[in-house]
Amino acid sequence: MRRLIRFVVPVLIVLATATCHQKPEQHATATAEHVTPPSSATNTQAWETYMVKVSHADLKAITAKPYLFEVLAPSDPRAKQRNPNVQQALTTMAKTDRFPGNAIAVGGPDPKTTADVLVAAFSVAKPGTLKGLTVLYIGDAQDKTPVEKTITTTGAAFRFAEM
Repeated sequence: MRRLIRFVVPVLIVLATATCHQKPEQHATATAEHVTPPSSATNTQAWETYMVKVSHADLKAITAKPYLFEVLAPSDPRAKQRNPNVQQALTTMAKTDRFPGNAIAVGGPDPKTTADVLVAAFSVAKPGTLKGLTVLYIGDAQDKTPVEKTITTTGAAFRFAEM
């Protein structure tokens, strides 16, 4: 859990300060561009930067800063320890209905693994209990349907950004 906090806190800080120093026209240009995913599945810094850019572009109407979760590729040696922690954190959030007005962005180098983690985590939520929460899935279109079905059943708003 400490590692998850060590990951989420810096990302939230970057996210909170990223738009503060931009002029409005710079921010509009940055969100209009297509963001290319990093080529390396194990470059955590590149994936954090990518997720911040994508979440800014897709969640710009949300006033609260999104919680960002990176799901590592199975080939990453840290995945066996970190992905269950991410799934547990998402499951805890899904069981708690105290997140109206907030947003969660989840992505990673392996869209199928990310989709599996999201479906497993949010399948524990009772139908209709997460109204007011927005969940952004950053992944492939072929994995979108099961994630969307699971998320919308909870009452949360579903957003999708293709890698």
